[in-house]
Amino acid sequence: MLPSLPLSPLHVPPLTILAGAIALAYVGVVAAGIRGRVRAIKPLPALLLAVAYPRLAPVLACWAAGDALLLDKDRFFLHGLGAFLLGHVAYVGIVGPVTGVSVPWLGVGVVLAVGLLALLWPGLRPRLRAPVTLYAFAIAGMLAVAGPAGALPGAALFLISDTCLAWNRFRRPLPRGDLLVMTTYYGSMFLLAMGTRIEA
Repeated sequence: MLPSLPLSPLHVPPLTILAGAIALAYVGVVAAGIRGRVRAIKPLPALLLAVAYPRLAPVLACWAAGDALLLDKDRFFLHGLGAFLLGHVAYVGIVGPVTGVSVPWLGVGVVLAVGLLALLWPGLRPRLRAPVTLYAFAIAGMLAVAGPAGALPGAALFLISDTCLAWNRFRRPLPRGDLLVMTTYYGSMFLLAMGTRIEA
């Protein structure tokens, strides 16, 4: 069984602690506005968590790939979006059959997805509308299975992170938008990895 949120630091796998340290370092890099090769550490937290929580390894590996691709958002935005989409689908496929689906949270996710798409639609180029729509509903699916698995806070924070990213990119820049996106993203990833309860 994947561990629930630990009660003390002694219960946290060493790789999770290392992943957390690297995540904090990357957030610091973003906060300081540092550019260049140092940003290549961005995918490392997801990769380390994939080793620490092997049942979710396919999910976390996809997110790590998305992190790497989105280091160049202009050239590889769609590729990065696709990698994260695969990760969300993998989460639903791995967790859903074990813990079930929360219909109320699926409904909440669908309503939020439709509302967000309505707000973003004017700023979306035609070629982005289909993939962004698929992505939004994949997040709704994550909410629906994360609830019964005990990881709803992580899925909700992922939704907040992606909403900030989408608003920042397709509507108007948010103050310290990159910092807000990365802080909520890393937080959601750790909550999902550590909080998801599925049988071994």
